[in-house]
Amino acid sequence: MFDVLLFVFLFLLAFLSVYLMFVSNLLALTLLTTLISLISTVLYMLLNAVDVAITEAAVGAGVSTVLSIIIIYLTSSYFFSRKDNQSTKFKTTHLNRFIYGIPFVIMFYIFIESIASMPVFGELGNPTNNILYKTYLQGSFHIFHVHNAVTMILGSYRGYDTLGETLVILLAALGVYLILLQNNPESLHTPRISTPLDVLNKRFTFFVPINFLFTILPILLVFAAYVQFHGDFGPGGGFQAGILLATPYILYFLFYGSKNVEGLVTTNTLIYLIALGVLIYSLTGVLTLALGGAYLDYYVLGFSNQHSYHYGLFAIEFGVGMTVFTSMYLIINEFFVQIQFQEKYL
Repeated sequence: MFDVLLFVFLFLLAFLSVYLMFVSNLLALTLLTTLISLISTVLYMLLNAVDVAITEAAVGAGVSTVLSIIIIYLTSSYFFSRKDNQSTKFKTTHLNRFIYGIPFVIMFYIFIESIASMPVFGELGNPTNNILYKTYLQGSFHIFHVHNAVTMILGSYRGYDTLGETLVILLAALGVYLILLQNNPESLHTPRISTPLDVLNKRFTFFVPINFLFTILPILLVFAAYVQFHGDFGPGGGFQAGILLATPYILYFLFYGSKNVEGLVTTNTLIYLIALGVLIYSLTGVLTLALGGAYLDYYVLGFSNQHSYHYGLFAIEFGVGMTVFTSMYLIINEFFVQIQFQEKYL
């Protein structure tokens, strides 16, 4: 039964991936990619990759879909301004095509070289078949006393790399914020709160009863807290919890606007919280140094090996969750601000 389900979902995934090349409508592409994300979520669940399944469902099928719809709305408002009702046309010259084609050729070459250098599937000498994975999955529990192998690897063997990934999220959120900030000079001095997309609100609230949304929002928040604080015992952690925590707010703003929460969080506060999450992660390593250990050496945080590592993981996962949540909140906030700006000036 497992093999049949796996084959069916893999076939659907391959079919939809090929079908995407023949679809030109942006909204249809968005819906198809959402369906592909949902199928991928089921595949991850079948393969017992629950951490990845949670992230794929929240990011791929949830947040990415909302952002794509908003981007389509924003670009449509820009190219089809209501003042002149004329689309903006770009002139493409042969020189521009040549310049745009250079990165494509480089990436295509790297892609082909990467495929050619991959080891033969199933060969005993492959890195995936060596003894290292057995050390990660079997021997590390007696060292770190952490049941979740994914969290154990991310927080110990790849602790520096995870810190770098958290910093990348910070830089990405600030990059999106600065790009979107260019369209509204007044926003440099004005605290902004996310504003509703009125047109979509009226349509969505017709299909989604408000009682249903307010019933599911507390469940999502409790589940996000569970994933955050139990990431060392089971599937989850800061990355998954941050996305899950941001999803209810994004849904609420998209469906019903932000009148009831207006004034609670400003843009400046969100930026400080994003940086604070990275700072918590970094200071955890500084604390271990001050206590006589190595950077991110969590053994010095407690009186026994069975608990000290949990203290360190709790701290860094909390910082990661704060950075991811506030980054998503800031990005969706800026998109809603752009919608308000274009509704007012275009």
